Amino acid sequence: MISNLFHRLKSKLRTVLELLGVTVLGFGAVILVGSMLFNNTTAEAAVFLKLVRAGFSERLLGYARLVEMAARTDAVRNYDLGTVKAYLGEIVDNADDVWSHFILTDATGYEVASTLEGVRPSSIVNQEYFYTPYNRGDTVIAEPLYGMNVDRRLIGIGSPVSDQGVTIGVLVGFLRLEYVSAVLDEQKITQNSYTFMMNSNGTISGHPNDSFILKRNWVNPPYGEDPPYSASEASTMRPEHMNTLKAMILGKSGYTLTRVDGVYSLITYMPMGIRSISLAMVSPADELFRNSLLIALFMVSSLILLLYSVVTSRRLLDNVELNVVLRERAEAASLAKSTFLSNMSHEIRTPLNAVLGFTQLSRIGGKEENLQENLRHIENSSRHMLSIINDILDMSKIEAGKLEIARVIFSLKNCIEDINDIIQSSVAVKGVSYKCDGNSLEPYWVYGDDMRLKQVVLNLLSNAVKFTESGGSVNLTGSLIEERNGVLWIRFDVQDTGIGMSPEKMDRLFQPFEQGDDRTTRIFGGTGLGLAISKAIVEMMQGSISIASHEGEGSTFTVIVGLDRAEAQMDLKDEASDDQEGGLSGVRILLVDDVDLNREIVIEMLRDTGATFYETSNGQEAVDAFINSPEGYFDLVLMDVQMPVLDGYSASRLIRSAERGDASSICILALTANAFREDFHAAIEAGMDGHIAKPFDYTKLLSTVGEELHRKRKQEGAE
Repeated sequence: MISNLFHRLKSKLRTVLELLGVTVLGFGAVILVGSMLFNNTTAEAAVFLKLVRAGFSERLLGYARLVEMAARTDAVRNYDLGTVKAYLGEIVDNADDVWSHFILTDATGYEVASTLEGVRPSSIVNQEYFYTPYNRGDTVIAEPLYGMNVDRRLIGIGSPVSDQGVTIGVLVGFLRLEYVSAVLDEQKITQNSYTFMMNSNGTISGHPNDSFILKRNWVNPPYGEDPPYSASEASTMRPEHMNTLKAMILGKSGYTLTRVDGVYSLITYMPMGIRSISLAMVSPADELFRNSLLIALFMVSSLILLLYSVVTSRRLLDNVELNVVLRERAEAASLAKSTFLSNMSHEIRTPLNAVLGFTQLSRIGGKEENLQENLRHIENSSRHMLSIINDILDMSKIEAGKLEIARVIFSLKNCIEDINDIIQSSVAVKGVSYKCDGNSLEPYWVYGDDMRLKQVVLNLLSNAVKFTESGGSVNLTGSLIEERNGVLWIRFDVQDTGIGMSPEKMDRLFQPFEQGDDRTTRIFGGTGLGLAISKAIVEMMQGSISIASHEGEGSTFTVIVGLDRAEAQMDLKDEASDDQEGGLSGVRILLVDDVDLNREIVIEMLRDTGATFYETSNGQEAVDAFINSPEGYFDLVLMDVQMPVLDGYSASRLIRSAERGDASSICILALTANAFREDFHAAIEAGMDGHIAKPFDYTKLLSTVGEELHRKRKQEGAE
């Protein structure tokens, strides 16, 4: 994924560069036409020099930003010397014509890492590129110097290395001065013109002729020491030479016409705008006058070159920044997922150990009460493992963008009652008091996803119970904020007197694979997915979830969702319960599942209800059994979905299409491990009446069968 992102970015940069090229060429054509009428050669030279200066300034600043970004990386700030050398060496290798080497110092100015091999470390405490960034805290482009270790002229760029606002060292990158000279040699307005750079002390720091570099007077040798020219030199200089030199040293802009090496030339100069460096161009006057019409072509070429240089330097900087950001994100994601997998291994192995352990104890035998206790532990541990699996599956669907929110009619009263029924056992085991106030919501029926809404509230309640000590309290409040345009804005508050949390913990609480901290995970367990899933579900409902907490004082989670109001429905829940009290006596059930053990579990669960069973192992056998039976013989079909020969969906469609009176009225329920909302919809589309997810829950199985049979009977009675 990171590689694809990087290639997409490179492609976009190329596109931008092509657009810039077209723009520059068009602009160059305009300049060419205008320059034919432009006879002011001094203005032409000044414009050209400004373009050269703009390119150099942008390039040097780009390199300075690159050093600054490198100084901020974790490897440099942590003085991970092996990683630092490899990282900085990669920058040098990618642009070895630009960079000579990098060094990293400590707070005393002593070198602790260098990309140069076989060079003894030394102190650079007296160098400008160390003491200026160290004392001032800013990146600095130092004046050129001669690097004895590499036997070449260099420009040092120093950037402070800081840790929590304290400067702990300096990272220095050294640009090759011959690279600057080579680029300067390309900047010509006429065939014999040349451009050079000069420092504030008169030293020539960049010149097409290397013999001039680090010398002090480009006009008349020998070269003076201090001041930039000696009295004897001054006596041999032309007045215009001395005035030009003084002006450049003072950082002024201007031009002068004088003889240089016996050739009458135009000298145009201006400050670079970086440090105290000036840029000057010497152009033979006769070439300027003779080739004025060609100046425009050189300007266009220089524009293209300079703009390309700007894009190149920015692209190099962007690549470095992108690599740093992507590396940090990848490391953070890798660490989070590694921690998650470690926690997940613990979370799954703990209940699995309980299941296996208590199973073995039950097999060994013992007192009846011990056996019942073992079975209770096995059931609780199995449910815990199932909740972990559901969390992982939900998170994967959220990340894939495949989690869906259903739209069904449900009663807020029933929703709250279901929540209370489920949480009561956890509250009783933990020994905390629980109160629920949702009376104001009882009259309302709404459109929405009741399963997902209950999942969110139950997750918050389960966390509240888990993080509250015995004797504490957990409260659930449901209230109507307002009704606007047919939408009921509902608020749920889950308040506890538990351990609470700090603001730092709350900042990352809703991120996947995260919990308050490692200590919380060790003490209380958990996958760190529940709140991330809850947040995603609430946001898909166009709602919000928030937290208010103080460490040691408990927490309050608030969920606000908007649900479309629906007309009140006949509540069949109580009627179905009454109907179930009589059991399923006389009910004939066609049980379809290719796994013998699954059929055995269903039969054993419903054995005492009075129902009778006819078993088949695939969809085709089920269709044959139904068609070959007398009309009205079967009252209910419990149909697995994934089976050999013929799957459950296809079998249900064939049963519904059979030409007999009970084909459309017989109740068909899906029994499947496909437990998501979309699986429920697929079952309904195939002609089934409902959906029961594996692993089976006795109460859920019995209530669903009873409710669906009750509903079918009422429909038949109404007809």
